[in-house]
Amino acid sequence: MLRRASIVVELDGLFAKSMDLFGAQPQDSCLIALSGGSDSVALTVLAAQWSSSPSQNIHALRITHHLRSDQEEDFECEACAQLCQNLQIPFTSLSVEKGAIQNRAQSEGRGIEQAAREERHSLLKSFANEQQFRWILFGHTADDRYETLMMRVNAGSGPEGLRGIPAKRELYLRPLLRISRFDLRSMLEKQGIPWVEDPSNASDVYRRNKVRQFLPQIRQIFPGWDASCDTLEERSKEVAQVLDVVQEQVLPHHIDIQSGRPVYSWIREDWNRAPDYIKARALWNAYDALVGDVDARLSWKAVKAIRRALDQGRPWQIGPLHFDKNSKGNITCQRSSYLGLERGGQLLLSRDDVSAEKEGIMGCWHYHVAPSPFPGGRSYFVSEKSSTIVIRWSQKGDDKPQIQAYGMTESIGFLPKNDSGCFIVYIQIEEEQHAGQWEERF
Repeated sequence: MLRRASIVVELDGLFAKSMDLFGAQPQDSCLIALSGGSDSVALTVLAAQWSSSPSQNIHALRITHHLRSDQEEDFECEACAQLCQNLQIPFTSLSVEKGAIQNRAQSEGRGIEQAAREERHSLLKSFANEQQFRWILFGHTADDRYETLMMRVNAGSGPEGLRGIPAKRELYLRPLLRISRFDLRSMLEKQGIPWVEDPSNASDVYRRNKVRQFLPQIRQIFPGWDASCDTLEERSKEVAQVLDVVQEQVLPHHIDIQSGRPVYSWIREDWNRAPDYIKARALWNAYDALVGDVDARLSWKAVKAIRRALDQGRPWQIGPLHFDKNSKGNITCQRSSYLGLERGGQLLLSRDDVSAEKEGIMGCWHYHVAPSPFPGGRSYFVSEKSSTIVIRWSQKGDDKPQIQAYGMTESIGFLPKNDSGCFIVYIQIEEEQHAGQWEERF
């Protein structure tokens, strides 16, 4: 840890060094992602001290997620506004639409934390583009790096994930990744700058919080754990760089534009000679290029299944992607909706399942079954003799899924008698590009 007597000066120096490595200059315009917590407050203070003209070049933005009470959100927003007033820098508060995060999490098969991050990044990037900011700064610390590394080890990540949180990606910068939360809070205390403790950080609902509480025990068992994590991260970065070079030499990809739409491809001979892990990286890269979701990745299980099918010359459909071979025998990958291919699924439900609301993700499909009407739901009549319900659907191209129901018939505007044992159920099936098959991208 840094000595308290010199901590402000040393953190200023570390911050300036990180920004210099990013290629950022003190005269650059920067948008700060400010929440009110100690990390983002320290980031805002350091950025204001580093900037050549903070009142003109540094702007803090706070986003309300509507995941906690209005009272808590308002208190934190006022604290952020006061901080920026004291630092004499502009401050803006934006709000995610109520229910948007929950809807996104449910429809895309994601956790609340991930959905909130996506909404937050979307607003930050839009605001930065509108106001023409050069950089967006985040307050991730060394503690976040170690927590993330622990979660990725547990998830079975390869070198791509174990190289850690990227310090720079496009206009996103994370200049605090080599500074501990303890040191940042010591700096704030020394300067008499308050921050807000988010009560959700102590909740056991979120996995990251559980990891955070567990890390002190690991450090007691392995005193050099932090340094070992730094080494693992550094070595993983170097391994990933080597794999990038090998992949480019052994299995280069080709992108063709057919009817205005991209087609990813690999020469069959190159594919056959490539090591298995290089093939896996090629599949991940194709997903990144064609789907463009920076927060998701094909699972390892899915990658092995696709790889095996392509080795055997078989086509493979997964989520929004279709893998096949062209007339020359080379392997191709493109979004299935471009091809007009028919795809679908099947649900097997009991009478109890359909008499109570049921919603979920299956593969790349989002299904919603409910006894009461909802937007987009089609009504079906369930007879008193139906004990098992089969819902099958198919979709071609971008058309809406066609539903076939066994054990019930589509309702044509009539209601069953209350004592008949029959009832109406409403069904909606939609394709979700990121549902089910994807896991958090590392």
